[in-house]
Amino acid sequence: VGIITTALKQERVEPKHLAAAIASMKQLNRASAAAAIAADAHAMTDITGFGLLGHGHEMAEQSAVDFRFRLVDIPWLPDARAYGIAGAFPGGMDNNAGYFGRWVTFADGIDKGYLYHDMLFTPETSGGLLVSLSPDKVSGYLARVPHAAIVGEVEPGDGHIWIN
Repeated sequence: VGIITTALKQERVEPKHLAAAIASMKQLNRASAAAAIAADAHAMTDITGFGLLGHGHEMAEQSAVDFRFRLVDIPWLPDARAYGIAGAFPGGMDNNAGYFGRWVTFADGIDKGYLYHDMLFTPETSGGLLVSLSPDKVSGYLARVPHAAIVGEVEPGDGHIWIN
């Protein structure tokens, strides 16, 4: 969302991509949060100003775990990658990367040109929820929130995030 709204400010966003971003921002987290509570979630946070990696780090550190995110499983809005290639990043992305970057490691070969690095540190207006569940609770959660995506795993640690 942050990349597409920045492209809007730069007057270079296509209407269909803006419509997808607006629809995403209007989607309430109420049902997802209720499903997380019903599934006895270990932890949960909304993805907003600190981006996925900033909020992910805060959640992981406070839970004394590390996160391993799979880049291929992280959902993107239509053409967000193209707007990122064109440089439509909000200013807060640099602040997030500068502060939270020390806790994030990208696997070799992932971050050519820093595109995904920048996209994952991008602030969001309403980026949905990051929910941590026991493996045996995931299918029940997905039954209640079919648009959810499994983006990684949790392991013992100290708040580090690994991007594979």
